[in-house]
Amino acid sequence: MYSDISRDLVLDRRPTEEAIDELATQKRGSIPIFGSDSDFVLNVAPSWERYGLPERGGVSPIWERVRFRENVAETTQEAFDVGALDELAPPFAFSSLPYRVERETTVTRSDLEDGRLPDVFWILFLSEPVCERFGRDRLQTSPVWKTESLPDGGIGIVVTADPYQYSEEEKNHFKDHLGI
Repeated sequence: MYSDISRDLVLDRRPTEEAIDELATQKRGSIPIFGSDSDFVLNVAPSWERYGLPERGGVSPIWERVRFRENVAETTQEAFDVGALDELAPPFAFSSLPYRVERETTVTRSDLEDGRLPDVFWILFLSEPVCERFGRDRLQTSPVWKTESLPDGGIGIVVTADPYQYSEEEKNHFKDHLGI
């Protein structure tokens, strides 16, 4: 099912390859992904203005909160695995949970252009140059639920197994460790 609300294509049934090609060509729209344990929506948008984030856009896998009610760690692992699938084109990628602790700092276009991490987030995928700036050992020994080296030389980090347990205290502990 391919959706592009900007062109009034809502749940247009297409073969998988065609839907993926349309999403890649148009660089906007969404496709639901039905995994073995959890479902999510792969969304591509040039701007996330409808989420209050007009300077950001791009690819975002979206899991509904209900997916984290059972098998929390497994769903988080799936979210991590999806995020780690491809080489990181920008210097970092990050989660955007719908509550204050995750939205304290807005990541700007210049942050991405300069490779400057302005804050920490529940999930982070850091490119190799960003990892080198912080120090790989420091990142890999972070007081978090998961750190994992990525195939492109970067490091993926998940602060808590349950995104709804990501608190100000957890965030500050991680920030202090990184010196942010």
